[in-house]
Amino acid sequence: NSFASINSCLFSNNNNNYISGAGKVVVVENSSATITNSNFDANGDNNHDGSVLTVAGFVDPFVAEWTHPVTVIVDRCSFSNNLNRGMQYSGRSTDKASISNSLFYRNQAGSGGAISKSLDGDFYITNCTITENYASNQVAGGIYIGEGSGNNYIRNSIIYNNSAIYSYTPEVWAYAPVSFRNT
Repeated sequence: NSFASINSCLFSNNNNNYISGAGKVVVVENSSATITNSNFDANGDNNHDGSVLTVAGFVDPFVAEWTHPVTVIVDRCSFSNNLNRGMQYSGRSTDKASISNSLFYRNQAGSGGAISKSLDGDFYITNCTITENYASNQVAGGIYIGEGSGNNYIRNSIIYNNSAIYSYTPEVWAYAPVSFRNT
């Protein structure tokens, strides 16, 4: 149960060639964080799936007191030229993640080249540009939203010119309801 504040940082050319597909640069697990004015550029490896920023909330089966609410805010950040997706969010029903005023450009992953959400929790994407990302394995070069509960909102964002192996799903693929407005 901690709080991380990352402000005005550059994360560049980091290569976590770890086979799990876990976080390649920053992992926020059962904690909260604010990440602002930061750039994530040219990180990751193309041998394993994963994310440059991983946000995860889960119930620890062995130590219950390690289970804490997750609230993560990403604002005015850039995720560019990464060999893995920009952000992966996997939460519980009480968790929240928000991305605003940010750019996702030329990132790649199996599905959800820019952003992927799985499991539960509320998810907000506002005033973002998501372009030229690539899904190398299946669907959603831009945003992939898997099954789960929680609200998914995409507001005032540009999702354009992303690509995927399955060409009929290059921008967004969702197994759960998503509310779009001015996007």
